[in-house]
Amino acid sequence: MIKTINRRLASGTTVVVGSGLAAKQLESYLAFDYQAEHSAAWIAPSILTYRAWTAELWNDGLGGGRHVLTASQSRSLWRQVIGNSTVGERLLDIDNAGRWAADAWATLWNWQIDPSKLQAGQENIDFRSFLSWSRSYHETLKNNGWVDSPLVTIEAIQSDKPGNSNSLIWADMPNLTPAQLALYKKLLGKGYAIEAWRPPKLASRSFRIALRDQETELSAASQWAAETLNSQPEQRLALVIPDLTARNGEVNRFLEDTLNPEGVLLGSTSKSCFYNPNGEPPGLQPAIGAAITAIELFTARGEFQTFSRWLRSPYFNRDSNELSSRALIEVSLRRDLSAQLPFRAAFYDGNFEKVLRKIAPEIATILSLSFRIVDSVPRQATPTRWIRVWQQILAQLNWQPEALIGTDNALSVWENILNSMASLTPILGSISLTDALDELERIVKIPIPGGPIPLAGLTVLERVEDVGPGYDKVWVTGMTDNYWPRPSLSNPLLPLKLQRAHNMPNSSPRKTFELFDRITQRIIDRVPEIVFSWPCGNVEHQNEPSPLLENIVDTTLDKLVSKGTPRIVFGFARKAKCETIEDRAPSLESEKISGGTNTLALQAKCPLRAFIERRLNAQPLENLTRGLGFRLRGIATHRALELFLSKLPTQRELEKCPSDDQKKWTQDCVKQALEESFGSVRLLLPNIYSLEYERLLRVTTSLLENDIKRDEFSVVAVEKQQNVSIKGYQLVCRVDRIDSLASGGLAVIDYKTGSNIRTTDWLKSRLFDAQLPLYAQTLENTVNAIAIGAVDATGIQYRGIWEPKGQFPGRNVKLPVGREWRKQLQVWREQIETLVTEFVEGDTRIFSDDLDIARGAFAPLTRVIEQSTLAELSFLSQDIK
Repeated sequence: MIKTINRRLASGTTVVVGSGLAAKQLESYLAFDYQAEHSAAWIAPSILTYRAWTAELWNDGLGGGRHVLTASQSRSLWRQVIGNSTVGERLLDIDNAGRWAADAWATLWNWQIDPSKLQAGQENIDFRSFLSWSRSYHETLKNNGWVDSPLVTIEAIQSDKPGNSNSLIWADMPNLTPAQLALYKKLLGKGYAIEAWRPPKLASRSFRIALRDQETELSAASQWAAETLNSQPEQRLALVIPDLTARNGEVNRFLEDTLNPEGVLLGSTSKSCFYNPNGEPPGLQPAIGAAITAIELFTARGEFQTFSRWLRSPYFNRDSNELSSRALIEVSLRRDLSAQLPFRAAFYDGNFEKVLRKIAPEIATILSLSFRIVDSVPRQATPTRWIRVWQQILAQLNWQPEALIGTDNALSVWENILNSMASLTPILGSISLTDALDELERIVKIPIPGGPIPLAGLTVLERVEDVGPGYDKVWVTGMTDNYWPRPSLSNPLLPLKLQRAHNMPNSSPRKTFELFDRITQRIIDRVPEIVFSWPCGNVEHQNEPSPLLENIVDTTLDKLVSKGTPRIVFGFARKAKCETIEDRAPSLESEKISGGTNTLALQAKCPLRAFIERRLNAQPLENLTRGLGFRLRGIATHRALELFLSKLPTQRELEKCPSDDQKKWTQDCVKQALEESFGSVRLLLPNIYSLEYERLLRVTTSLLENDIKRDEFSVVAVEKQQNVSIKGYQLVCRVDRIDSLASGGLAVIDYKTGSNIRTTDWLKSRLFDAQLPLYAQTLENTVNAIAIGAVDATGIQYRGIWEPKGQFPGRNVKLPVGREWRKQLQVWREQIETLVTEFVEGDTRIFSDDLDIARGAFAPLTRVIEQSTLAELSFLSQDIK
């Protein structure tokens, strides 16, 4: 049979298949047989998808000059029709509604049902909306001289134009719709030499196997493929993974690690060891993503994160020194409150343009020119016009799509994307820049299919029904009872009664079961050897095998694969020789310890991080949050409290101060502190300013109320800078507040805005918070009380060590039994000296009982993840032989 097809192809016969993937598989199937008997080269056969063939039939004279919409044009038209409808503005997701409507439209015509002849009951709102959309859609097609793929088939059936002697083969199309069957019969009657073809049935062997979980299943299938290809490289294998799109990264890692272990090593240039015919969306290509980021920057959706990605992208500047400079610019700008504005507002109304003109005038200029390019176009323009704007912007920004290794085809991919975008011009007309960007992003999400399927090796597929002819062995994963048969997913816009009346697919559980039974038997009939597997699940949820596998023979893993080959990382963990090089950090040369008491706190919790932050000056990027954020909020809070206490009042003066004066003073302090933090951005962020004003007002009011409740005191210093000497090393500290107590001595107070405040850290064997203990013993006068003012949205709460109880309203921490205040000061002195000694001598340990502080942004430097992973792998590899 296959030889007959090849002979007919040589004489000009056209083969029609259901999909592009089916065309690729059939081409490889025919090529393998042809090359086995002839030569290594052959003339590519004429294999067309059904959609492409009907479009060709239409353009050959059937259509009378009317244009057949492409799939993307049709989808855009449906979205436009739905968006312009009376219910469009109420829909949460027009994209999904458009997909459902297009599918419902195609389904009806495929079953030769004219939507204009249907009516919807008053209670069926969804169907009534669909019929209304269909009328608008059909009317738009007629008014513009357009037709879509479902209508091409209908008009071909109804056409009375004479046939010809064209030779056709409809190959491997088992589930023809009524409209396709009618067209097939019509072509036969019109003189077409047309026939249907299916691959011959094979005497196959089928097995089924249960495996522990999805990871074990994927590992076993990967090992099976590797062993098969090692012994028989000419074999053509397929691996079916139902959720391939969601698990793409995991699948790639397992297959590359098993089939091509050397390829996972850094610096490897080996190509992928398997083939995914569906390809990947072009938007995943870094160069294409960089272009879209640059375009988005000048739309209403442009934010600081967009600017950050553009600024640091190597596709706009390849010079490493310039990239480093740009990264530093980004660090400085993200600290500005303008970073919370839309980028255009941040650039023109905020501080960005002014700052960039000073530190990076070239960047400021190209951004300004790019905005001018956008502003030169009306707010509504055609996709073709927006494409010209994008090209000008990318040229202005010096986009270099092929700047890095592995992106040598990025420019051609980008041109194809823009061509697809330009084809939407007659459909969409004039649209906004943001809407144009939305359309562009839809296009780049559509996967670009790969090239021809190799004649040997492993092909990865996502659906069982996608398995074409010519495979020697196939492994199908995930065959649980809740996946196969797949649950009936009937179109929500079509009434179920209508679907059942016309015997449509998935209109009933029985129809679904019968369909998937045929698909299962179809794959069994065409593959010499096939393995069905399913993951058993876990203790809480046990999976059962598909009922369609009931008659398949059970097998065991040792019959499918030999002794398991561990992943390459386990090989590294099992190496017998392990070289350890002691590379101690150098001692501190300077006599000054930067960072004050925060350095000692870091040293107590994670010496390595203290070294990284205070000796190497490595700092993480500040997180972008709505509002002031931790740093700016802390600055504003301390400034408001400083202003409030700047008159250095006594407790009696506070009591006697009239309430109106108290209120006005707190308001003035809060306003001045926020004016200093917000600056010119205040008017651009009125809601955030208002929230911070109310918060700080509660904080200062709480400070006033708490101070009135205290025993008599007077404020003697606010934000006092203190130089401290410990074992000959100097620390510069800043004390938030020092009070003189009527009962004698001083009280040292520190205000903290964080949430992780634990005064019990003062009394542990390792001093995790050295700030107030250090102040307590370095001030000239005797300190009898230390307190933390914990600041939150509700006000201030005091915690600390003081006597008597009335010194502060709040929680008083008790000293250990038998330890007096003077003895505690001595303990603190010894602990602080220990921390100073560790820091200056270059102690860079990580404590295993608290690894979180070494993670996060510092993980690449602390290598905490690497070290903990290697330790885990070393343990796990003991069980792998």
